Amino acid sequence: KECDWSSDVCSSDLGASNIAPLLRRTNGSQTAIPDPPPPDPGLRPTPTPPDPILSAKYNNSLSRVDREVAGFLNNLKTMGLWKNTVIIVTGDHGESLGEHGEMSHGIFLYDSTVHVPLVISAPGRLPARRVPWRVRTIDVAPTVLELAGISYGGEMDGSSLLPMVKGKGGDRELFLESSYGRLHFGWSELRGISANGNTVIDSPRPEMYAWD
Repeated sequence: KECDWSSDVCSSDLGASNIAPLLRRTNGSQTAIPDPPPPDPGLRPTPTPPDPILSAKYNNSLSRVDREVAGFLNNLKTMGLWKNTVIIVTGDHGESLGEHGEMSHGIFLYDSTVHVPLVISAPGRLPARRVPWRVRTIDVAPTVLELAGISYGGEMDGSSLLPMVKGKGGDRELFLESSYGRLHFGWSELRGISANGNTVIDSPRPEMYAWD
């Protein structure tokens, strides 16, 4: 049967022998904002604040996900699986919620849509630390492999984040791109690179902005 983040559903299936297939079936609640009409291509995006109504709806969705994830994690602890489980929480994109004239995500390459959370928990194996540097989602897979003691020969786009947990490292160069405008509206696609405290966007109107 399908399993969502509901603690009532997952608690009946959760066990040491079937934790992996369970997690493969688990789907978090949807928190993305439905795609609205695209921004006017003739207008240059401006740093407008988020829309308060959209922000409230989005925060409400996040609260629901937070409650369900808490129930799931409590089940891990109750069944004695917590100390042998690596938990990673991240996102594939953010939401503009009205910033720069974009209601959702997919078109622009500003921090509101490309800056996502990344939380890694490995009880007894990783100390509590907030890493101040910018990292990449492509770094997640090699991090998991290193935590599992699996050698991958360094033949991956990303690299493990475990050295950063020990305080060694710095901001990593980030490549950004969006083909949404070209594929859906016939506009130019966007590419960018984020490094050394700045993000440069290659577009018909090139931009550069400093990180917050």
